[in-house]
Amino acid sequence: MLKIEIFLRAIERIAAIAVAILVVIIMAIVIGQLVDRHFVDLPWDAPDQYARIAIVWLCFLGSALAISDGTSIRVDFIDHVLPPRLIAWRDALFDAGLLALLVLLVVKSWTVVKVGGSQILLGTPFTADLPYSGLFVGSIVAALFIGARLLRRIVQAIRQPEG
Repeated sequence: MLKIEIFLRAIERIAAIAVAILVVIIMAIVIGQLVDRHFVDLPWDAPDQYARIAIVWLCFLGSALAISDGTSIRVDFIDHVLPPRLIAWRDALFDAGLLALLVLLVVKSWTVVKVGGSQILLGTPFTADLPYSGLFVGSIVAALFIGARLLRRIVQAIRQPEG
């Protein structure tokens, strides 16, 4: 189990570094667009396409990081009336549903990535598989984090005393 945790922490660190780099890239594009529109013509085409690619990757990798940290949005208005064991099983059931959804996203997004490989993004040297790959990779990373969290929750639910 320790090797899995080390692997997951490494993936988390890589994703965090990628998110930081993507934020810097988006900031550079936005500042570049400001300079391009108001001061000097920059020799680039379609900066909005580059920003879109970075934002898609940022959204899905950022969502995976939020899942790994347990900071995703949730409603907890009934938590104070439920016993701890029921809360643990509810959370495990929610994670199982989310894992199923993420597996479906991985499978379907791979099809979209393959189709996007033949569609050129205007003004860039890239094809549409690049932004679609953000969905694919982000879903895989999130599924890894949810799978590990689900295992931890099931163990916790089993060990949780009644009441």
